[in-house]
Amino acid sequence: MIPQNRITSNLFELAKGVSILQVAQELGFDLKKQGQNYVATCPFHTEKTPSFMVFPGTNSFKCFGCGEYGDVITLVAKVKNISPLQAAKELAGDIPPVNAIQLTKIRQERQAGQDLKEIRDHVYQRLCVIYRAIHLAVTPENLGTDWMSYWIRRLPAIEEALDNLSSENVELQIKTLSHGGIKKLCGL
Repeated sequence: MIPQNRITSNLFELAKGVSILQVAQELGFDLKKQGQNYVATCPFHTEKTPSFMVFPGTNSFKCFGCGEYGDVITLVAKVKNISPLQAAKELAGDIPPVNAIQLTKIRQERQAGQDLKEIRDHVYQRLCVIYRAIHLAVTPENLGTDWMSYWIRRLPAIEEALDNLSSENVELQIKTLSHGGIKKLCGL
């Protein structure tokens, strides 16, 4: 049998993962984007100028007018005037159940994304070193040599590979990193 305090802590952990931005919108907040955050009038006191901030990056809120602050559980508890435990149950109840196969797939996708990032960063750093070395080697006495001509011809392709690897387009990153992708692109 699983201890009750472990179930409760897992419930709170699960509920804290729910997006505070989505919850605030569902609660009827009239949110306006302000930089990376959102602002609205505070539900806890009367005000004309919005001072209630929602911070999606930290999944938290703070009212700079009355000082109320907290996480998604605190927000639901205070707005609905219920206990934090009841708020966590409500939030966790909105999350569809995930079976073991789905959870394994999610973990594998996260690991694959992390592996891609590590490989991409490693290749990107190596290409930066090559790119810089070529530029440092360009001197009047090296310009006419065969090896310098070889590397100068590859500069545009190396620049393209660096652009591809630094783009947000994951498919382009994978294509660039694929077997022979760098080799074809840069002639390395």
